[in-house]
Amino acid sequence: MLEEDVSEQAISNRLARKFELVSHGWNVDCEYNRDQGAIKTLKYALSENGDIEGRNVAPDIIVHRRKTNDNLLAIEVKKVSNRENRFKDEAKPKAFRD
Repeated sequence: MLEEDVSEQAISNRLARKFELVSHGWNVDCEYNRDQGAIKTLKYALSENGDIEGRNVAPDIIVHRRKTNDNLLAIEVKKVSNRENRFKDEAKPKAFRD
């Protein structure tokens, strides 16, 4: 898949399938944007000079228990060929941890 330069979403889906095999009792979802039924929002900066703001978010992959606060792992997938702002890519996972 990497040699064919497929989308990050396709790679995320394939990784999520692998996580399902070893995450007994946990749900593994791609682009899951809910926090106990409400749309998940986090506050983080989109650039080094930007103000911190609330944004709707969905991790590329999350290992969790739906409709609870039990979150085991949130993964953001980024290919080297993706030229998007890397600051945002680092700020978003930090916001998930905080």
